[in-house]
Formats: sequence, structure tokens, C-alpha cells
Amino acid sequence: MAYLHKEPIESSAATLKSLFQRDPASGRFQIGELLDLMMEPSHQESVDRRENLAEWVKALFTTEKSFEQFCAKVSTYDRSRLCGCVWTKDFMAYRCKTCASSPCMSICAACFEGGDHAGHEYSIFRSEAGGACDCGDESVMSREGFCRRHGLNKVVTDKVPDDLLTLPKFIMERAVVMLLHNLRFMAKADVVGALFFVRIPDPVSETIDVLIEVIKCGSLVRSWLADLLLSEDYYESLNTNKHYGGIMTESAKKFHSASLEYLRVSKKKLPKCPVPEEMLYIMDFFESNLVCKNLLQEFTFWLCRFQFPKTLILFLLNILPDERIKLQLSKAFVHQYIYIPPSLVEALEVEEYSNRIVHMSVQLFSNAELAFLLSKEDHLLEIFVMALDFMVTKTLVDSKTSESDFHQVVHMSGSGMLNNAYWAVVSDFINCLGHRDVAELFLSNEVVLRIWMRVLTCFSAMDHVTRHIDFHVEYDHENALLGFYTEREACAGPLWVMLDALPDSRTVSLSRKVLELCVTSIVELLDALGVGDNPEWEIPFNVVSFHYPIHRYFALFASNAISRQGMKIQDMQLDERLARRLMAHPLRVICSMHEVLCQMWVRNGASIATRQLAYRQSLFCGFFLDADLFILQLCANFINPNSFVSSIFLRCRVAHCLVLSNEPKQLTLGHVGAVGQPEEEKLNKMLESAFSILISVVGVRTHLGMSDKEILESEVVAILGTSKLTHSNLTGRIPQCHDMHACEKVKRFAVPLMTVIDELAYKIEGDAMTQTLYDLKDESWEKYDPAFTRHRVLYKYQVQRAHTNYFKYLQRTNKVSSGTLESNIWTPYLPIRIRDPRFAHLNGILNCRALHSVIFVVLYKYLHEHGIVTEQCLTISLALLEAALCASSDEEDLNSGSETDNFGFPLSVPMLYDCDNMTRNIRITITQIQVHNEYSCDTDDADEPMEDESMETSIPPTNVGSPIGGATPEQYLGVNESIVSMLIKLHERYLGASEKFSLPAELPRDFERRVDVPNGANVTKQILMLAAVRSSENLDAITAMRPRVGNNGDSASVSERDAERMRRRLKAREMQKRLLQDFAKKQREFLGRRPDDCRISRAMRNADTSDEDKYRCVICSSLEPKYLNVTPSVDKYSINTRSKIMCLIGLAQTSALLGHRMESDDRKPVPPGAAPVEVKNCRRVNEKIWDSLRLQFPTQYDNPSIGHCMGWELAPHVSTCGHHVHATCFEEYVKWVRRDTTGYLRFEGGVGFMCPLCRQTSNVAVPCNIARVARDDSGSEMSSGRRDDCFNRGISAIKRNILRKRETLTTLSALLNPEDANYGQHDEVFKACLKSLDGIHSERAAMADGRTNIRSLLRGQLEYGLCKLGGALCDSAKLPALSPVKRNLPIGPMFHVVAKVVSTKTTLSHCRYVDSILDCLTGGALHPMDSVSCPVLFKDPFTMLLEICLSFYPLAIEEYRAATRVVYNLCLIRALIHVCCKFSSDERSAWKAKASRALENNYDASNLNCLLGHVITRLPDCIYDGNVAGASAVSSPELFTSTVWTKQSVENTVTEFCLHYMRLASLLQFHIFQKPDSAQEFPCAGDGKNEFLHLVEYLGMDSDVATEDLSPVVFAKWVRSPKTIIDLWFHRTLRFITGDPAFSYNILGEHYLWSQPALVTLPEDYTGLFAAFRDIVCASCKEPIREPCVCLLCGEYVCYAGACAERRGPENRGPDNRSAVAHAKRCGNGTVVLLHVNRTTIVVVRGERSCEWGTLYLDDYGEEDRGWRRGRPLLLRKQRVAILHYHWINHLFDSACRDWRKHRNLL
Repeated sequence: MAYLHKEPIESSAATLKSLFQRDPASGRFQIGELLDLMMEPSHQESVDRRENLAEWVKALFTTEKSFEQFCAKVSTYDRSRLCGCVWTKDFMAYRCKTCASSPCMSICAACFEGGDHAGHEYSIFRSEAGGACDCGDESVMSREGFCRRHGLNKVVTDKVPDDLLTLPKFIMERAVVMLLHNLRFMAKADVVGALFFVRIPDPVSETIDVLIEVIKCGSLVRSWLADLLLSEDYYESLNTNKHYGGIMTESAKKFHSASLEYLRVSKKKLPKCPVPEEMLYIMDFFESNLVCKNLLQEFTFWLCRFQFPKTLILFLLNILPDERIKLQLSKAFVHQYIYIPPSLVEALEVEEYSNRIVHMSVQLFSNAELAFLLSKEDHLLEIFVMALDFMVTKTLVDSKTSESDFHQVVHMSGSGMLNNAYWAVVSDFINCLGHRDVAELFLSNEVVLRIWMRVLTCFSAMDHVTRHIDFHVEYDHENALLGFYTEREACAGPLWVMLDALPDSRTVSLSRKVLELCVTSIVELLDALGVGDNPEWEIPFNVVSFHYPIHRYFALFASNAISRQGMKIQDMQLDERLARRLMAHPLRVICSMHEVLCQMWVRNGASIATRQLAYRQSLFCGFFLDADLFILQLCANFINPNSFVSSIFLRCRVAHCLVLSNEPKQLTLGHVGAVGQPEEEKLNKMLESAFSILISVVGVRTHLGMSDKEILESEVVAILGTSKLTHSNLTGRIPQCHDMHACEKVKRFAVPLMTVIDELAYKIEGDAMTQTLYDLKDESWEKYDPAFTRHRVLYKYQVQRAHTNYFKYLQRTNKVSSGTLESNIWTPYLPIRIRDPRFAHLNGILNCRALHSVIFVVLYKYLHEHGIVTEQCLTISLALLEAALCASSDEEDLNSGSETDNFGFPLSVPMLYDCDNMTRNIRITITQIQVHNEYSCDTDDADEPMEDESMETSIPPTNVGSPIGGATPEQYLGVNESIVSMLIKLHERYLGASEKFSLPAELPRDFERRVDVPNGANVTKQILMLAAVRSSENLDAITAMRPRVGNNGDSASVSERDAERMRRRLKAREMQKRLLQDFAKKQREFLGRRPDDCRISRAMRNADTSDEDKYRCVICSSLEPKYLNVTPSVDKYSINTRSKIMCLIGLAQTSALLGHRMESDDRKPVPPGAAPVEVKNCRRVNEKIWDSLRLQFPTQYDNPSIGHCMGWELAPHVSTCGHHVHATCFEEYVKWVRRDTTGYLRFEGGVGFMCPLCRQTSNVAVPCNIARVARDDSGSEMSSGRRDDCFNRGISAIKRNILRKRETLTTLSALLNPEDANYGQHDEVFKACLKSLDGIHSERAAMADGRTNIRSLLRGQLEYGLCKLGGALCDSAKLPALSPVKRNLPIGPMFHVVAKVVSTKTTLSHCRYVDSILDCLTGGALHPMDSVSCPVLFKDPFTMLLEICLSFYPLAIEEYRAATRVVYNLCLIRALIHVCCKFSSDERSAWKAKASRALENNYDASNLNCLLGHVITRLPDCIYDGNVAGASAVSSPELFTSTVWTKQSVENTVTEFCLHYMRLASLLQFHIFQKPDSAQEFPCAGDGKNEFLHLVEYLGMDSDVATEDLSPVVFAKWVRSPKTIIDLWFHRTLRFITGDPAFSYNILGEHYLWSQPALVTLPEDYTGLFAAFRDIVCASCKEPIREPCVCLLCGEYVCYAGACAERRGPENRGPDNRSAVAHAKRCGNGTVVLLHVNRTTIVVVRGERSCEWGTLYLDDYGEEDRGWRRGRPLLLRKQRVAILHYHWINHLFDSACRDWRKHRNLL
């Protein structure tokens, strides 16, 4: 075999295959021997050869030219109707909810795109554990969703050739045996029973991957493999050494025999779940099925043994589409399932292990028929429960809540709970129970149910917390929510799917069985916890656990049975004693929740607050709070109502507050709950909590017979009543529609949800950067229920916000007057009505004497202003009072009683009445109240009279004056009040002393609606009218009582005092409300200002307006003039000059914005794998020009004489917030910033700082008051006289300046060396300018030193300013302001800074160079240097103008305009040369003929024909060579669309050529000569006005020109003969044109009209973009890109946070590197805008930082979906694209984005 390895694998494989065809037996032996040496694990010496095993298998497999062609050919014979595509973690898959019949349904992208899912509700998700495509499987999805390749759409192919798989079958058989041997070999050293995860060797894994690729070819291969794996005879022959599966060598056969022992030992030592005593009947089943009978069963055993290796999972899942494999693999998997729980408990990486388990199991248990078969025949349900019982038992610890507690609970800090080891088993359990037949089978199996109840009991009372009273907890619990998530997943998850299987009365017997077992388990739990017949006393007050799943199972099964299955409450057969025990713990949990809200558990830290929030959160409340509340409602049917009410006040420990005393005494140690009782300041809140529990019991009807639509209505109103929400936030907060159920309940509620939302809410469409929100309609507020809102929301401020929104609704509908205060509006409780007769027992709570007595005490204490009763307590009491009146029976049916009634235990509340009917009790006058010793006050206090002359009172009953029960008259204290009398007093208190209560003549009969304005007067009047309607005796009592109350002297005085007190209170509230309104108004005004309006500091607000001509320092607040008046002498500067220099605070940013300008702004993302296309943009064209210039003028590349600003398209962008600071103050501030360690002043690790005033990001300071006042500085207005005279004066002034400058430099050159480093050291202005420029240049490390840099910087700022104005100086091109952040370009100050540096550093040689430029432009003498310098026609016109302005600074406006007009001549001639280069030879001849006569006789420079003919004559013919022109760049297609050049087309082309120069010159003039710090903007051309003519007028070039003449040649102004000047220019250029025509054409013949910088055009639908970039392989690192991004600047894809970012070396940072950081430097000069494909967000990378900007795509509901978590279809929002483009154009990312982070080159 050695000779085969010496040759290439392809040739050796071809030799073997040829031998196999000639002699099959010999070929089989040779191939088998080769595979033995490479495959068998016993041949360790051949490990190096095994590295090529996969390549050998591929080469031997194929009968075609390549392995891929072989697979394609085999695929054509695929007869399978299932897709079977298998994927692993992080694969992006689709789930169509419309087509799915199982919640686990998922399909691959190819099948989704190939199917018809138009209009369906689908989502895209990232697989967390892996999966397989279900396309073609009717048991999982409907056939309408199948793609055209699967299901019934599958096209059956022709007959398969006989010899197609002859050799591949032999190799596949050998590969299967090889895999079997390697698995056995890995267990060779298995001496312990612990399970461990193993990694299959890479050569073996790669070989199986090849086998998987063949399996994917379809049913042809799968069917053969199924026969092989399921053959029991074949497996027996292997184990008895009768057949060796293709093994040829003797050593391999010996290993095959020995490997059987490895299997036997491994099975013997493998730990498995113990079988509970109740399930001993399945022991024989396990014993009989643990023996493997075929290869598939053994592979399944090794799968569980080695913790589900990925390779083995993929191998088995790829053959799963075969029906035989699916059935037998499922059975084998169930048989081996008992090995999984022990391995899960001991696993190190539980999460990964669980994902691998679910990856396999979800494909097996999602089929309903198969799951039912496994449950029926293979005891699948028993195995699940047994596994969970084992895993829970491993984590049990003692509860120890009391001395009598012997209960054991799950230990939440144990390894099994912390790492969620149970999740995989629970997930499989829920998946199976999701099939209705399986769930019914589970609920009918009493043995399984009992064990499951035992598991639930172990979760009950877990994770309890003991209240800290004397000291604070040392540290907060890190896993406060672990118990909630555990109970939700392990207990609530199975419950929801169980309830789905009980939809009607057919299965009511199953519900009864479950309820009986629940009651039995609860009783056992209570006994274990040491809770007997008196749970009110025996349950500890200071110990609480929020986890009682067994109680909640009872509650939710009972609710489902009553509401959906027709079971009666009486059928539960609970007695009062048992009911009190059942509700004890749920009541304790609810009371503890309120205790936490009242800050009683504050010493336990934040963990207890987190628990109570989770208890009520929408994710948990459906199983926690709602279930506990329903237990109270259910048990109230079996408990005496008086005892029930008393239990609530007892558990809240406020029963002792129900005494008529201002300061109730604290409970003594002998009373229940005395230890840790509420502090005095918390008693009123706890009393309010007790009433909240009461009103929740009778008022929250979620489980009290409400329809699904009514439940959704109450939820939507409660949620939207607090705030406006997006659609996902709204649906996510509705417990019934939450994804936690993942079952039929979600579907049941999801269907009517949108209908309810449309009925109750309206959309608030979002603007550019806001999302669409939902808010309640006005009519929906009629359904607002504060009781349910308080029950559902998490925070008190949300309750207050809902009340505020309700008050706004009253204002909008004009139900309250404009002067009404929000504090005067009471909580508008809905009328409480128990409408469902099945729950009519709750009316007994409303009509019990205990509640009536409590209401009496609350009214009495509030009327006498006892602090214990808050207004909220009063409001709830009145709501209960109104409900009791409506629920009370007629007086003829009164049920009287006495104080000797048996209530089951001593009551803790007063009993003032002898009747349970509010209709009668409301008018009963309580004359005196008996005093109990246990609540009696001190003797001194008892002798003092009350404010209304009644004595201090205590508690129990009577309404007569005679003693009861042997009490002496001294034990009674007088009261002499009834509820009616107190209601009348309360009503008159709110009305005021001037108004008296009176009943209307005709009483209303409808009391089903609440009052329109729920204030104190209206609510009390409503109750009094209801009492009058309910009974004529009540009417008589009210009528008789009204005069007595109003005419009684004492009562009148009390009423007057009460009214006065109320007036003072209302006045104080009004004052407070007015102050808050004023503060809110000022706050809105402040927030409504623009950022630049907020720059005035406190000192500046007090400044005199006469200081507007001065700058104010934002640090020291001192004023400085806008012009620093210094002399130009270099040696006599003032000592204080440096302290007077003012600077603009600015931000310098690297940018490539200008370089991204293209001829067309329509660019799209480049698809992966597309051929690279070189894009022509401004940056690349300029680099090509500069490279050509460097070759022609190598010694002058860094010299201004080259006539071009090098690199201006990469110039840093400088912007300012508009705030000023002294140069000295700035230096001190920077020192403080560098020393700052808090991060408040410092910005991102010391790079930059925050503006001291507006806190915007900054990093430089630009001097702004150094502008030299030029001679005759008259702004934009011209001086008197003709414009021609001004032009002549300007030219003369420039020449005088040149002469003066040269004389000065000649004199100074003898004294100073301008190149000396100390030159200008005494010039403080010069040093400030240099420091500013150094700060700007430091932002661009790539910039070289030299004067050209600062010229490019200034040119770049002008180009940025032009882009900011839309690329043109006309109103129609202006970009709308799309950001509140406004930053300006300090072009004027920067010009003065650059001019100061250039003029100071100007040398005599440079002055001579500029002099030569002017001589050349004006037709002067030839300078000697011109013979070797760059010709003037090769120079950039605007660069010439800029050089003149900088070199002879300062300039008057006449001088500037003269220079502008002289340089315009050069620009015009270059434009004509450009046109000539585009002419054909015939066109040139024609134009030359037109101008020949004019050239000979009358030369007219204002004639286009004459001037163009002159240019054509002077240009040599070599530049017109077609080959040369073709070799050069192609001109813009927009310019030359016609084949014949007319005069009009020539004029338009010349105008377009000159227009860019005119724009830049106009901007430069505007910024040089405008007033400092002026808010004036450039006067752009108005709509309909020609931009070119507008700029001509602005620059003063319109002298002697008729307005109707639009030819650009008429605006030229020549100092001398134009013919002479033009000839001179061409004379200096001909040598270069004839020497290098291609170079000359590239400079003179090409001109590009660059469009505005634009981002890549994105598709409307995000799905297409996602499909194109979801699974791409990076061309650089050759690795799949996990987080692909698209660059919005160039359209290329980026390997974001991938392998490219890990290649740190400089050799790996070349142009091929596709990491985000490398791409940002290459494409955006450090700043790049990326679209993260998987997260749908925009990522901005800038320098060393990055941040998320937002998202451009929204779903149908106008909502963001960052990360595509919901997976809904997304559409492009054009407004957001415009804002992103605006931020990019204006460089506002630093100001608009806040969450910047250092990426550390990891992107």
C-alpha cells in the first residue's frame, strides 16, 4: 500500500477504481486494505496517513470528474418528499406561523424562498441548538407551505443505474464500521462510570462529513444506509465474527473482535436513572431493551454515552427522513434516555450539552403520532418524569423555615439549578405534552401524576427569604431571579400544554383527578412545613417564599375546569378548614409583596425587591400572581366571609389599626405578628395594601368568567393607560399572549388581540427617528379599571401616570373645568359587579358585617383626620361600599346574626353590626362601642374627648346603649354615627360650608357606570343616591338625617371647621400645582431651544446687550473684542496679546467624504462573489492626477508651485459648536481634562474633551479674533465708481503689495532666517495659530508636514461647506436640517489662521513665485523660474486664487475680486481646452474656420467663436490622437450626450466647467469678508434664478454685460491683450503636451462633474439583502463570516468581528483585509458606516471607537427590530436614511451618537 501514497491521491484512486472495474474481488481487497490502514484506530502508526482520509474517500467515491458532480448526479434520483436539511447552532432559519402545525416547525432559507408564503406571518430566527428543515413533512406543517422540490411537488425520476453505487456502497459500509470501531475504541480506557464528552478524531469526523454529503443526495443513499443500520442479521454477524464489514487485514479483524468487550464493559459501568418504587413495573422493559440488536441502536447508545458528539448527531439526523430510521431511532433514543439525566447533572458545559440533546430530540418528538406511539409502547412519559424526579432529588435540602418544618426543597444554589441542567429534559417533556393525545395519556396515568406532583412539591417553598429586622444584609443575592425562571420553565411550561389538552367537558374527569392529587399534595406539603389547622398563626410572618407551584397547579386547573369544562365549584368538596389551609401560603405571598412595596423588607437589599417585581412581571404573573389571587377567590367560596376579611387584615398586621385612635398602639409580644410588625410610619401604607388585596379579590376578574376578548381589553387598557407603547412592547406585556406559553393558549388569544387593539387604541405614526406608538382612544378610558391597573403594573409611578392620563382624558372631553386640579380627582374605580353566577359567592365578602364594620371605622377615622387612613384607603372603602350596596339582597331577606356566630377562629376586626346586609347596615347608627382591654389606650388618653365630642374608641360591637355580655356601662364609649351620616358630612366637606347635601327630585336607576367626574362630592353623592334607591327606609333616613346634621350647633361648628380646613388644604394643593406647572413650562421652554440657543451662561444672561461686538469666554466669562488690534511688527507685540486671543471650540475629524463623490449617486451593495468593479470617484481620479504630476515634477511635489492642493479630498473636517474661550483659559482647561479621572471632562481615554458649556465633543481650539482689518474693508459692498475702475485699482494694489512684501523680505533675510525654528517665537498670534493647526493635523496621522497641507486643509473646508449646502449655491439644492445638533464650519477663522501662518513663513523665493503667477496671469514678463516649473495651464485655477490670497494677506475686497477675475480667465481657457479635446476632427475644423477671419482682422475675446478658434489653433494635433484619448479616462456621460456640438452646448459645457471655481471663490469671499460670528448664511440663488449669473453678480464680474447674454466668455476681464496672454500660456505648455500627450490629455482634457456624496442605495425589503449576505465566506480569511456587514460608503461586505480582525500583524492589514477597522481606514479614512446584516443596525466605526447609530428598517408596525429578534419582515424607512445621510455629510456622528466604545481593533 505504500506505493499508493507516493502518487497523488487522484491518480492512485483512479488506479484502484480501474482495478475494481476489471476485477471486483481484487479491487475490493486492495481498496479494503487501504482503508483498513487509514481508518482503523488500532493502526496508530498510520496516523499521519489518516490526515488525508477524507480526500481518499472522496476520490474513491466518485465515478464522475469530481465529487461534487457525483453528488449532483446521485441527487437526480432522489425520491424523498422531505427536505431533511440539517443545520447547527447560529444558522438563520425561517418559521412560518401560518403554515406551522407545531410550534417547533422550521424550514431552511432555500425551501422558504421556493415556497409560496406571500401574506403569511413568518419570522426569521437564529437557531440556538440546531435543527432540521421540515419542508415536506405534513405532520409539522401544511402542504401549502411546501416548496416545489418537496412534498407532493416532488418529481420522481427514472430508474437508477445498477452500477451507480456499487463501489460507493462498499466504501460507505467500511466507513460505518470504521465509525463503530472508533466509538468503541474511545471507550477502551473507560474504567469509571462517569460520562464525559469526547471529540471524535478529525480524520474520522471529516470522513463522516463526506459520508453526510453523500447522504444529502437523497433517498437512494438513505434507503441503502437504513437497510444496513437496521439489519439485525448483519449486526449479529458482525458481533459473532461471521462478517467483518469490508475489513480485509488480520490486525483489523482482531481489533474488531476485541472491541465487543469495550461495548459490554461500557454498558455495565454506565450510570442511569434509578426507577422509583411506583414504577417498578417498567423494570423488565428497560432490561429487555438495553441490549443492542442493530447498528442504529449501538450508535444511539454511543450517542448518549459520549454526550452527543456533533458529528454523530449530524450523521443520524441526515438519515432521519427515512421513515424506518425515524421510528427505530426514536425507539432507540427513548430506550437510552435513562443515561442522559446523570450525565446532565455531572456535565461541565451543561448549556452546550443541552443544546446538542435538544438538537436531536426535537426532531423525534415533534411528530404527534410518533410521540403518542412512544408514550404508549415505550413508556416515554414515565421516563421523563423519572428523569426529572432523579434530577430534582439530587438537589434537595432541608427547608428549615420553623422548628416543626421537615420539608425538603430544591436548593437553588446547587449545580443542577444554577446551570439549568434540567432544561433539556423539560424541553423534551413539554414538546411531547404539546400533542393533545400524549397530554391526555399523561393526565390519565395516576402513577405518573403522583410522581410529578412530588416533583412540584419539591419546588414548593424553595428559595425562601428571612426578613432582616435589626441589621442590613451583607450582600445581595446574585441569583434572585433564578427561582422564578426555574419554576417558569420546569413547572409552568408543562402546565400550559396540559391545559391545552383540556378544552371542553369531555376531559373534565382528568381535571378532577388532577385537582384531587393537587389537594392531597398540598396537604402533605402543609404537614411537612408544620402548618396545621390555624395557618394564620402558624405560618411565619417574617419568612416568605414566592414559589408554590403545587398551589398554582391547583388554581389554574380549577380555573380551566370551571371556565372551559363546566365543572361547578361545589364539586371540589372543600370544607372551610381545608380551604383556609389552601389559601394560607398564597395570601402570605401576596401580603409579603405589599410589605416589600411598603419598604418593610428594605434591610434585605435589592434582591427581595427584584423578587416582588418578578412576581408581578408579565413574564411570570400568569403563573404566579394571577394564580395566587384566584386561589383566594376560590377559597372564599368555602370560608365564612367575615373570617376571610379578618384573615387579610391579620396577615397584613393592621387589624390593631382599626381603633378610633389617632395613634394605634403597637402589638405586644403576645399577639400574632408582633415581631417585625410595620413601623408606625408604614401602617397607613399597609392598611392601604389590605384594602388593595380586598378590592383585587372582588374586582379582578381574569379568572372569574371573563371572555378572552374581555381579558384582552382589560389588559390593553391597563397597559396603555400608563404610557404609549410600541406594538411589540404592548403584546409582550400581555401575559396571555406571551411567548412563554408557546402553545394553543397563545393562538387563542393572539387572534382577537389585533381586533382589540384596533378597537381600543390608535396609532401615533413615528417621525424620522421615532417608532410607531399605540395610545388609548378617548372612548376606551370608559373601560379603565384602576384596580386591575394596580394589580398589573410594576411601579407606583405607573399607577400615578395612569391617573394623570385619565385626568387629561377628562380635560380633553370637557368633563372637568379648566381650573380643576388633578389632585381633586379620585381614583375612578369601576363599579364592582360579580356577573358570573358561578362566582356569586364573592358577593358574600361584600356583604359581611366584618367588611361593613371596617368601612365604618375607615370613614370615621378619615372624617376625624386620623393619619392612619389615607385618601386611597377611603377611595377603596367607598368603592367596596358601593359594590356591597349593589350586591346586597332585599331587606325582607335579611340574614341576621349576633356576636356569638361561629366564624371558625377569633376575628381580628371589629364587628359593629348584627346583620350581613349593607342596605340595612348603612343607616344603622352606632351609638357606642365596647372597649377591649387588649387594645385599650392609656387612662389619661381615654379621658380626653375627641374633636367631635365623642370619646376615644376601640373595637367590637353594638349599636345600642345597653351593656352586652356582662360589660359594665363604663366599658363603652359614645360614637353616635352611621355610615349615612358620615357620608353626608364627607360630601358637605368636599362641597364646602356654603352648599348642603340634597337628593335630586328624581333618583337615577342606573348605577352601572361610574360618575363622570370622580371627585369626593360626586362619589359620596352617588353612594347616597344608590342607598336611597335600594331601600325606602334609607331614603327616609337620609331625608331625616340631613336637617339634623345641618342644624345641630355642634355639628355645624365642626362642619365649618372642616370646611375651613378643607379650603386651606385645597389652596395649598392649588399653590403646589401652580408651582409645578410653572416649573414644567420653564422646563419645556428650555428643552425646546436649539442647542446653539443654550450657549448663554449664567453670567452672560446678566450681561449688557451692548457687548454684542465682543466675544465672551465660556470659562472666565470675560469679554474680548472681535478684532485683536495688534501691529504687524514682529518685535513689538504687546505683552498681554496672548491673554486676549479668543478661540472657537471645535472638533477636527478625519474624513473621506469628499473622495466618495462620484458621477452618479446610484450605488448598490456589491453581492458576495461578484467580480470586482473599479469605481471612479473623486479620490481615485485626483490620486491619478497627482501621481502624473509627481512623475513630471518630482522635485516640486511638496511645493505650492506645483499648482495643486495635494490630498484636499482627505482633509480633516473641522466644525464648531460656536462657543468661545481664551487661548490661555483653554490651555488650563486642557490640563484639568488630562488630570481628570472621573470621566466627566475627559472624552474616550484622553482623546479630546467636552465643551465646557454645551458638553459637545471637541478636540481643538481655532483662534477667531486675529483677523487683520484690511484696507477699505467694506464687506460685500463695492466702493463708489465703475467696476472696471475697481478692477484696475485692485490689480494695482496687488502689485504694490507684491513689491512691498518683497522689499520687506529682502530686508528681513539679512537679519533673520525664516527657516529657523525660533522664527516668529515672539509672535503670540502666530504661535496660537500653529498650535491650532497642529491639533487639527494630529487628527490625521497620514498627513505629511509642509505648507501644502494647510492649503489642502483650507480647500477641504470650502469643499465641505459646499457639500453642506447641497453641492450648489442655490436654494433648491439646500439640504433640510434633519438634526437638532447644529455645528458650523469655521472657514473664516481658519482662513485667517492659515493666512497668518503662510504670510509669516513666506520666504523670498516663494514671494517671487507668486509674483511670477501674477505676471503670467496678467501677461507680464516671463519669470526665469517658469522654464522649469509647472505650466500655468496645468495648474488648478482655485489653487492659484488661494495662493494669492494667502501670500498677500490681508486683502481688501477690491483686491480679492480683482484676483478672482484674473484667475477666472485661466479657468475659462481650460474649459475651452476641455471642449476642444471632445471635438471630432471635423468639428474642430468647422470651429476653426468660423474663427479664422476674426483671428486675422478683429480679435474679440468676448466672442465664443473667436476664443474657441484661437484655442483650437494653439493646441497641437497630438493631443487629439484617438489612441491617446482612448487610453485616458472616459469623460462624463452626462455632459456629452449629443454627437453634434452647437454653440449652446459649448456654452453649457464651459459654464459647468467654470461653475465649481465660481462656487468656491464665492464661498471664500463670503467667509473672509463677513462679520465675525455672524449668523448670516450665504445668499444663495433663489428658485428659478440662474446660479452662474448669481455668482457672477456676487463676485462683481458683471461689468458692461447685457443681462440677456449668458455666454461665460463675456465675464472674462483681461489686463492686457487676451491673444497675447493666451499665446504666452500655450507657449509655456506646448513642450509638455508634445512630450507626453497622454499626461497632457489627462490634465487638460478630462473634467468630471461630481455628484453629492451619497450612501449606497439599499433595497426596500430587508429580506433580499439578508438573503444575499447571510451565509458568506470571507475572501480574505476564508472563514464563514458570523457577523457580516455591508459598507454603506462603497457597498463592499466587511468581515465584522471575524477572523480578519484577529490578524494583527502589519502584513495582514493590506488591501485584502476585510476587517471593519482595516476597511474604515482604507475606505473612509478612519470613519465608516456599516449595516450589520444580522442585527439590522447601523454601526459607525470612527477611529478607535464604534457605536450603534440606529436602524434603517422597520416592520409593518413601524417598529425597530434590532437583532431581528422577532424576525418580522422589515421595510426601509426613507426618513431615517435621509437622517443618516445628513449626519454623514455634516460629520455629526460624534454629537448625535452617545454610546461610543473602544473597539480595540477587534472589529
